[in-house]
Amino acid sequence: MSKKKRILIVEDDQDTLSQLGLLIELLGYETVLCSDGPEAAAAFEKQHVDLVLMDLILPRGDGVDLLADFHDKKPEIPVIILTGYPSEGSILETLPREPYAYLAKPISGEHLADILARALAKEKGEK
Repeated sequence: MSKKKRILIVEDDQDTLSQLGLLIELLGYETVLCSDGPEAAAAFEKQHVDLVLMDLILPRGDGVDLLADFHDKKPEIPVIILTGYPSEGSILETLPREPYAYLAKPISGEHLADILARALAKEKGEK
């Protein structure tokens, strides 16, 4: 029996965080829900995660710095950026490393399921 993949979700909007968590659990994954940078950094350190789904605009902590920290510590873990604002374009240009993918909010369940499956297959070295 294979172990469920665990996805770290970092999103400051509580409704979006809850909805994403529920949707991702319905897709068969475990979730770790965090609403700010320090909480996400601690969870990333303490728990095994297979993928990170994160917003860059966070109330505490800089999302760009958090992304760089994730990549420095575990570069093999795919990171998917959630973006909800056209103004984030300038932020996206400053990223230290290209994330696996970008998802625009609101996210369709079908698109999310596809992107997660492809990112996790890539993480395992599958085509």
